[in-house]
Amino acid sequence: MFYRNNFIILLIVFKGGSEVIILDEPTSGMDVAARRHIWEMLKNYKSSKIVILTTHFMDEADCLGDRIGIISDGKISCIGSNVFLKESYGDGYNLTFIKEENTSSSEPICKFMSEIAPESTIVSDVSAELTFAVPKKYLPIFSEMFQKIDSNLKNLLIRSYGISNTTLE
Repeated sequence: MFYRNNFIILLIVFKGGSEVIILDEPTSGMDVAARRHIWEMLKNYKSSKIVILTTHFMDEADCLGDRIGIISDGKISCIGSNVFLKESYGDGYNLTFIKEENTSSSEPICKFMSEIAPESTIVSDVSAELTFAVPKKYLPIFSEMFQKIDSNLKNLLIRSYGISNTTLE
């Protein structure tokens, strides 16, 4: 019911004649599916309005924000686009490996990463997924690293892999 009421209120707000809309944590208390539905609605309507949104969810800010301000100790500590903030303050990249089925060992991948990018750290190792935080300084060797991964998929016991920017988190 809470989700439905928020959705109706947001529809009324966006269909009204206001040029500026201020939303204070509009998805707080919602489950993930409801949040994503609200995000889609906000993305569809925000082009014709100025929307100021507060949130504690960094993924929400990343998804919806054209310009993002980070407040710390009651003061704005930085402001910019999500790309600018990630480039300026991000630690690097997340490299995620999907291990072969029936493989629980992360050892071959960990050994490989310690040799090619020794300052990388494990972010998570859950089930078949193993994620490393790879510092920005290793960007120049990414092409070589990917070639080595591709040529050693079977030895490393990897089904697939992918890389992404760090999050605003």
